[in-house]
Amino acid sequence: MKRYILPEKMLTYMTHATKHTFGHQFFSKFKLLDPPDDPSIYIVEFPVELQHCNAGKTLHGGVTSTLVDLVTTLGLTSNCPNLRMNVSVSLQTDFLKGVSPGEKIKLISKTNRVGKTMGFTTCTIFNEKEEMISSASHVKAFIDKPLKEEIEKFFANQRNSSQNN
Repeated sequence: MKRYILPEKMLTYMTHATKHTFGHQFFSKFKLLDPPDDPSIYIVEFPVELQHCNAGKTLHGGVTSTLVDLVTTLGLTSNCPNLRMNVSVSLQTDFLKGVSPGEKIKLISKTNRVGKTMGFTTCTIFNEKEEMISSASHVKAFIDKPLKEEIEKFFANQRNSSQNN
């Protein structure tokens, strides 16, 4: 497996690209953790807040599935030649343990396979005690919109802006 863009660049780009969308509230709170040497692994930390919880004041299952979707998309896209855009085909999430507001969770995404038309990922989520709270698999289909040029243009504009200031 090869990484086509550094994790920190992919996270920066996705945080910018989702600025006025639902995903931004999550991407903007992701803290990238040092990944192992394995380029198929992508690790982020996320602070659970009350707004992410259900009536029982534990992390909402829908939020958990959203976090899985976002972090596996970061990982898969960075492992995809031409950084192709992708859409969800299947997302299976198992909920094993609750998490309360104020806790940080660690999401570990693994890109298992990048094919011609589909990508296959898994994600495990751990609480601060390193207990697994959720396990998921995510299948994505690639669409004919390479992001490579768009991402390169974004970082070129950032460099030009910082040089002009």
